[in-house]
Amino acid sequence: MIPQSSASNSLKVTFLVHFLLISWGVQGAWSPDSYLFYNAFFLITLLWSMHSQDSEDPVQMGLCVNLICIVLDIIVISVHYPSFISLMGNERFSVSMAIINLLLRPVSCFGLYRGLQDRVGSTSVTILPTSGANVFGNMFGQTTPRGPYEDMDQSRGQPPVVPQASAAAADKTYYNIG
Repeated sequence: MIPQSSASNSLKVTFLVHFLLISWGVQGAWSPDSYLFYNAFFLITLLWSMHSQDSEDPVQMGLCVNLICIVLDIIVISVHYPSFISLMGNERFSVSMAIINLLLRPVSCFGLYRGLQDRVGSTSVTILPTSGANVFGNMFGQTTPRGPYEDMDQSRGQPPVVPQASAAAADKTYYNIG
């Protein structure tokens, strides 16, 4: 297992590297607002992971968002890549940093996966829920099977027991009015 300070340092380095590359990647006019939005969401999950060091949920969320960001980066860079005519120095630098950020994402996925393993304490970690019912709960009409109704108020066939105050306890109670 990785010591807690090493896992925390790994998250900090991942955050700083992606923060710099994302900051440089959005400086060009080629990058749409969506590029900044989903990358900011990824950085927020990294900050959440650094804050909640005893929970595996932030790291799992950061890993899932990072995997989604890989696909979105490929789409955004391929669709919004600047033409060769308008490829000035700042645009070239900006898109180069976005491509480097994309190339480093699998490395950060591996680091987040190792951090998730460390927090769970297991070598086999499930990244996504195994059944579709767990992803959205009862949103799409899926119900979980329930057992028969259990009456919590009545004991089986016996009248309910009501506690009675004893006379000795009533004598020791003093009321201070005034």
